[in-house]
Amino acid sequence: MYYGLVPKLLQTVSHAALMFAFYEKIHWVIRKLSRRGASQLRKMKRLRNW
Repeated sequence: MYYGLVPKLLQTVSHAALMFAFYEKIHWVIRKLSRRGASQLRKMKRLRNW
């Protein structure tokens, strides 16, 4: 009954760790791009008002 418990736990934990790392990396990239886009938008507004 418990024979496959350890392999399944290893599979689940490793999968969760990879998914979490992937999520964090994608989240970081999106935040960086959105900040860059917001700063470029502010620059464009300043130039237009000048």
